[in-house]
Amino acid sequence: YVKVPRLETAAEDAIDPVLAETLMKFEAMDDDGDGFIIVTEVLKRAAEPVTRAEAVGMIRNADADADGKLSFEEFAFEDWDDDGDRFISVTEVQMKAAEPVTRTEAAGMIKDADADNDGKLSFAEFATQITWS
Repeated sequence: YVKVPRLETAAEDAIDPVLAETLMKFEAMDDDGDGFIIVTEVLKRAAEPVTRAEAVGMIRNADADADGKLSFEEFAFEDWDDDGDRFISVTEVQMKAAEPVTRTEAAGMIKDADADNDGKLSFAEFATQITWS
């Protein structure tokens, strides 16, 4: 039995396939299967060669809890945050959805998790929506 991430949202059908694909990318990087990606795994598994400094920077940029490693939630958030502003916007949801969603539908997905009602998702808001089934 394999656990699969799901995003608790009204449009799960549009989002869950994207999370499944992200999980496959994460597992490909997680060389030892411990559920975290560390610098040495980035050095080994990156799609293109990277220096140690670049690998450290990649981890540091996405490491929300500053523990020196990436959880799936941190990895997924980084994957969705295309513009690197540390938030997931309506446009980013539209771009990532497995099937076309309107701006209104994407805004509704964000609203489901947007605790501070700023119209975008922080890492904490995003992470609380991921469940494992």
